[in-house]
Amino acid sequence: MAAFAHEVQIFDSIQDYNKKQRAQGMIAMADQSFGAMSLFFPEKATYAVFTGRIVQAERKVNERTGAPFYWALVETLGDCQFDVVIHPSLVDVDHPPRPGCILQGSFFLSGRLLPEEDTSTNET
Repeated sequence: MAAFAHEVQIFDSIQDYNKKQRAQGMIAMADQSFGAMSLFFPEKATYAVFTGRIVQAERKVNERTGAPFYWALVETLGDCQFDVVIHPSLVDVDHPPRPGCILQGSFFLSGRLLPEEDTSTNET
């Protein structure tokens, strides 16, 4: 599943993530969470908000356009992993996504359902 960031925040650690939420007077949300926007806005069925731990990350360049972007493998609630694509304008240049950081944001989701494997056999 690919997640294209609309807005994103990156925190150096769980402690920084929790500290920022408390400073804003918010109830601390889990560092791994997932919510479908369709629960609140049915027309946004392909959008989600989630928080997760960055497992891998790197700055890449689109081979066709030459435009840079950030890619991060993010682990959310239930150990689900998303390939996250982030436009550089959404990232503080001094604070890019790195493994071990916490990433939170809203995302457009895109993916493909694969057929289930047939585990039955026709042996007699």
